[in-house]
Amino acid sequence: MMRSTTALLLFLVFSFSSTSYAQDAQVQGAYAGTDPTLAVIDIYFSVFGIPMEKYEDLEGGDATPFTEVPPGLTIEAGIAPATSSSVSDVFASFPIAFEAGSINVAVGAGLREPSQFAPNPDGRDTALNLLVFDEARTAATSADMVDLAFFHGSTDTPGVRVAFSGETWVAQALYGDFSGYVSFFPGRYLFDVMDAATGTLIETFAADLPEALAGQAAVVGLLGFSDPAANQNGPMLRLTALLASGEAVEFPIHVPTHTETSDLPAAALLLPNYPNPFTETTTLSYTLAASSPVTLTVVNMLGQEVHTTTHGFQPPGTYALPFNASVLPAGVYMYTLQTETTHHTRRMVVLR
Repeated sequence: MMRSTTALLLFLVFSFSSTSYAQDAQVQGAYAGTDPTLAVIDIYFSVFGIPMEKYEDLEGGDATPFTEVPPGLTIEAGIAPATSSSVSDVFASFPIAFEAGSINVAVGAGLREPSQFAPNPDGRDTALNLLVFDEARTAATSADMVDLAFFHGSTDTPGVRVAFSGETWVAQALYGDFSGYVSFFPGRYLFDVMDAATGTLIETFAADLPEALAGQAAVVGLLGFSDPAANQNGPMLRLTALLASGEAVEFPIHVPTHTETSDLPAAALLLPNYPNPFTETTTLSYTLAASSPVTLTVVNMLGQEVHTTTHGFQPPGTYALPFNASVLPAGVYMYTLQTETTHHTRRMVVLR
């Protein structure tokens, strides 16, 4: 839980350094919370040694809303135990300054005593630090989409590739890296987190992006440990989306259940794409009743193939695949789902 004792005082006192409100930087603070010895912390913000704001009882995956701060000032972000009573209890401090007009997410991440934990497989420094993403967004670029960036905050997990329905979301991210944003239609996605070097699946997370999230942006953090037993029994690996409001949305580990599979149709089903007609991007969705390799093919009215996506064996479930037609001329196109046992075709219309 977060409680601000002097909300916005930092801005009020130092507003002279900003030429106009439009020049203020926007900043969201977040805590990755990997170190089990720092499961709950307090954060102090100070300028010129004067404590201006305090956030109490931050847990892993907590975040603040975006706040406007004057650019150019060096702000000290101090981390203290959750039992702290004043800024004198800070045991680690990090200076930060922001450019005018920038939008930033600052994530406290890492370990207080790295030598007591499993080393990072890629040799990355895992000491406690404040990592800043200076290309953040406070909203999606489209009111119909959800924009997701990615942050790798798991100290014992190697560089990862993240994919959904065989399509790449994050090509490669090592510990401490941020990725750029990708726009998703509201829907349900299965995010496969894989070792970027070997392709080995590390974990699959179920991401529900309801219509209520349309128009919003979030940074999705890979938090916790791949091997908690080797890291003082710290938290398990998890995927958490931090919205601009400060709200956290958990994407749980995907575990297929009998209920899920029993609700599926008797055979594979190709669903209508949405939206249709469309100008640039639509979503192709399908449901598998049984594990099967999958191929999606798009052809024009002359029968010429314009796009093909081939997946390995996919488990039973519903999948959503964004399709970008920005390079295609306007017209009618047919898209086909091919599995081991079925063949379905539907029609979509591209407008210009």
